[in-house]
Amino acid sequence: MNTRVKKIEQILLRELSQHLHTEFREESVRITLSGCSMAPNFKEARVFYSVLGAEKEELQAKRFFERHASDLRNNLKSEIYLKIIPHLSFVLDPSLKRGARVLEILDTLETPAQEEKPAELPMD
Repeated sequence: MNTRVKKIEQILLRELSQHLHTEFREESVRITLSGCSMAPNFKEARVFYSVLGAEKEELQAKRFFERHASDLRNNLKSEIYLKIIPHLSFVLDPSLKRGARVLEILDTLETPAQEEKPAELPMD
């Protein structure tokens, strides 16, 4: 992937996160922006987010992004100097949930019984 695209993705993520947690403090307290994937033509950007909580909080976060996506994009217009400000689509990032599930499974596995050590033979 192009280094310019990666840099712009990082800048987008940083600016969105900063705006999200300063202007929408109440609504975004459980939301973490975890990544960004931008189209090579800079017209579309998918922003990945994770939510601390259950499905109810995930649904609230989804509705929040549906309502405020244009506000967040307009803020980017004033903060970032690009020829094209991408259209933002917000996608729930399931990786944290999957990771937590894997840890749950690992915790439930029984630990193997300690193997008995063979008796030491006396050395004469």
